[in-house]
Amino acid sequence: MNGLVLWLLFDDGNCSYTKSILENNELFANYDLVKVYAIGINDLKLHPLTKANINWEYKKINLSLANVDLIKDLNNLPSPDIILASPPCESFSMADCSCRMSQTYDNDKWIVRSREWYRNRALTADVPNKTRDFIKKERNRLNGEGCASGLVHIIETFKPKAYVIENPRNSKIWEFLKNHWSFEGFKNITYYYNYDLNFSQKPTCFMSNYSLNLKKQMLKNGYNKNHYTLGNYDERSSIPTKLIADILKQTINQLN
Repeated sequence: MNGLVLWLLFDDGNCSYTKSILENNELFANYDLVKVYAIGINDLKLHPLTKANINWEYKKINLSLANVDLIKDLNNLPSPDIILASPPCESFSMADCSCRMSQTYDNDKWIVRSREWYRNRALTADVPNKTRDFIKKERNRLNGEGCASGLVHIIETFKPKAYVIENPRNSKIWEFLKNHWSFEGFKNITYYYNYDLNFSQKPTCFMSNYSLNLKKQMLKNGYNKNHYTLGNYDERSSIPTKLIADILKQTINQLN
């Protein structure tokens, strides 16, 4: 039987990968059976779905390296041919640059701001927007680094034919993967509004073991400039379904 197995890692928020695969099932017309596993930590009450030749199922698994049973848990699933992953980006974001906890990930050391630094900043009268919750920042950092590390461990253990990792173009995750894990790939850059004008520009990198020809045309107007400022974290982190379909089409062509 001509089959394909996909793992959609961290696809438990807006479920963008799941939505695109089910909406674009024609991409898999040449396969007899496609098994798709969306994997994340949220307690989603979703039943297995079947659409044409696609069997989709959600699995609740902690994908952080802090999960000592990570590989054991994943070994219960069929090994992946393709991994699509959107690890959490909050702790790696450049948006809060003046208060970002992790400053640099060098080859031999990290520079991480301490609790005392945040305390002193809160006491500095002439600094705007000066306070931060240290516990929240620390929790986000540990979660972000743990998930990124778990992702590398998963890819290196299960050795999929293709993987694609999504994060903002300027995310510190790329520095973390390269300098701390010696893990690199092709950095495929695109703009979300090239695939859906309901999105903002949002320069994004989809790092893969394959080079992808993604759209990156600059637009002056005609798109939703407010998309990134509206909604909750899951809504802001959604990915255009047409973009995912383009990535999958190119990836499947590479495999064949």
